[in-house]
Amino acid sequence: MKTRKRQIAKAGIFGSLDNPTVVKESELEEIAETFKDIKKAPIKLGNHWSDDRPRLGNVISVTYDKKNKALNAEIEEHDTLAQAVDDGYYPDVSIGAKQRASDGKMYLHHLAYLGNEPPAIKDLQDSIAEEMTDAEKELAASDSKDVRAFPSVGERELFLSDTQTATQNISNKREALMSEEEIKAMQAENARLKAESEAKDKLLSDSFARQRESEKEALRKAAEGKVPEAEMDKLLALADSYEQGKTIELSDGTGKRTASPVAILAEIFGKMARPVEPGALNLSDSNEVPKGKSPAQKMMGNI
Repeated sequence: MKTRKRQIAKAGIFGSLDNPTVVKESELEEIAETFKDIKKAPIKLGNHWSDDRPRLGNVISVTYDKKNKALNAEIEEHDTLAQAVDDGYYPDVSIGAKQRASDGKMYLHHLAYLGNEPPAIKDLQDSIAEEMTDAEKELAASDSKDVRAFPSVGERELFLSDTQTATQNISNKREALMSEEEIKAMQAENARLKAESEAKDKLLSDSFARQRESEKEALRKAAEGKVPEAEMDKLLALADSYEQGKTIELSDGTGKRTASPVAILAEIFGKMARPVEPGALNLSDSNEVPKGKSPAQKMMGNI
């Protein structure tokens, strides 16, 4: 077994602005306090507690660092696990905690190692799992209820300005942590801005829809008599396929201008001549066609 010291949790606000997770200093202080009673907590691999994944080490001591608002631990690792950590396979950790029935205080349930899993670890787990009795597995499963998962040590914290990055010095981060009241106020403001944005988007969408219908009608009129009637529906379907708000920049003798694809199609069809002028076919010449004879018959008579 190898002994290692690691930071296993920290106070702050984590996750997303819409769904933040708050870790209080008082919770971490309780976990450090109650560890004196439990004396040991198992190491598990992965985010989720599972009774079929055997322990590969133990947390043997826990202390709370007031200055950095962090929970630190001394850990005993199985030699294979220790080698995997040294090789960089498990760079991050998180903890699971529960409230004990006697006084409701939080205690450390387990420490989870997060990261890639090397083959040697999988083989080790399989061999240890084979040695576990059914009673041991049932005990582990029953103890896994109501475990609260804390954010990982490597997870990005949230800030009031939200301009700092996760690579900044931890002392600078602490000064910008939001309180729970600030989070609620920020969430309310986000909800208001979201509703306002959705209302504006709807107005814009309705405006685009009206413009699109007007442009399609102009296109239909411009293409009338120039494409077969059966193809008109395809042309209008093509007009509907263009992305809402899309424009194309054109350059002519007077400069540059922008127009929608549908408007440009209408311009093109508007400048095209009809293949045949509408109206009755008239093949007559200056000679009057005798009554009862067709123009073709009269032409034949002149040959």
